[in-house]
Amino acid sequence: MKHNSTRVTMTLRAAVALLAVGLVTSCASTADDNKGGDASETRSSASRPTAAGAFMEELAKGYESGVPTKGPAPAKGKSVWWISCGESIPDCSVPAAAAGEAAKTMGIKFNIADGKLNVGGGNAAAIRTALAAGPDAIILHGMSCSTVQQPLTEARDAGVLVMGVEGLDCSDEPGGGQSLFSVKMKYSDSAPTVIDYFRSWGVLGAKYLAGATGGKAKVIHNAGVEPLQKVVSDAFIQELGNCKGCEIVDTVEHGSPDYGPNGAWIQQFRTALAKNPTANATYLWADALLSFSGGVQAVKDSGLDMVTAGGVGGAVGMDLVREGKLDAVTGAHDVKWIGYAAMDNINRALNGEDTVPQGVGSVVVDAQHNLPEKAGSDYASAIDWKSAYEKLWSGQ
Repeated sequence: MKHNSTRVTMTLRAAVALLAVGLVTSCASTADDNKGGDASETRSSASRPTAAGAFMEELAKGYESGVPTKGPAPAKGKSVWWISCGESIPDCSVPAAAAGEAAKTMGIKFNIADGKLNVGGGNAAAIRTALAAGPDAIILHGMSCSTVQQPLTEARDAGVLVMGVEGLDCSDEPGGGQSLFSVKMKYSDSAPTVIDYFRSWGVLGAKYLAGATGGKAKVIHNAGVEPLQKVVSDAFIQELGNCKGCEIVDTVEHGSPDYGPNGAWIQQFRTALAKNPTANATYLWADALLSFSGGVQAVKDSGLDMVTAGGVGGAVGMDLVREGKLDAVTGAHDVKWIGYAAMDNINRALNGEDTVPQGVGSVVVDAQHNLPEKAGSDYASAIDWKSAYEKLWSGQ
């Protein structure tokens, strides 16, 4: 089922959580949520190569880089409002809280306006709440420009700095448009722009499947068709094309409305599994596809011995890897680091300086690499980014 929507309201991790608003469900909130249904057995790996060695070491490092070591002093007393995609879900509330913690360390006034998952135009209302307080800057998290174009125009006219985090500027979206993000968030050295950042998820997914199958991946690809989803999907397809022995044997196209238990996506995915008995790999790019929508369970039910990878670092995916039900999470990123990184870049803008890559990026997690020690934990980078920022902001 193809959807031609060009409107993206939140980051991909958050977007899939919104599908469950009516069911009071989050896509990656706790380890107790839908860990792949009743797929209690681990899957056999005897028929495929071990995902180890130099190829896995490279993917485990992924796109993370170091925290910047130079920058301006904190803009103490300035006012920053964080426009949260939805404080009711961790994918939105955790980065917001981390940004608030960073702001306190920096001496910057900080407030959160809750977009409430954009229910009833919540994103626009949150921006206008912030603008009424006369801030120096606002940071949009998990929402793209086109969904809040009018209030962003109002922010521009009021001279308020605007930075988007994990969301597309209007000029980045299909068909283009006027840029309304006056400050550009930059992520890591190797994936600095928001497009680079989301493309890295698809690139790592394709590299992992190619390596884990010994360069012989026959993939059932789950291709999102909304703008940010398409960035990930196109990157996956392009990167897999670099593997001469790999091919996509079937594609399941979908948009956000197709998710959910017994939704259109999982029905089509089950059909694709049944139609393609030679398939040996699949890419489930979002955390919700792993568990909430039933992707991991569907692979088990099919009886196929497949390399299954995807997800973006929530606790559910981490635990599925820990339990041997998922081979790897291929788009894992540290959501707390996102909050600190955003505050460092907005501080640079408040000081009249350019933003810089912050080091935050995606990595691959498998049973031997990057897996959190405790069950029920989101991915957390091994880089001590918090101490690095504290040192930077203290002027040491």
